[in-house]
Amino acid sequence: MIDLALGEGGAAALKASSIETTISIQGKLVAQTGGTPTADGVVFHIPLIRVLLLDKPLDFSISYSGNN
Repeated sequence: MIDLALGEGGAAALKASSIETTISIQGKLVAQTGGTPTADGVVFHIPLIRVLLLDKPLDFSISYSGNN
């Protein structure tokens, strides 16, 4: 059905697509779920199909201690 709507290769392109969100923090990262820690925060990669279907919960979190 996806190939019909998006053309040949549409299903493969959709499967390979994702949304990347980078969260930068000022402080020390204490914990995170659903992402990849970086030097100054966390990067979240969300497959586009998960966003379009919303058939499973998307759970992400960041805990950090700030520079005070």
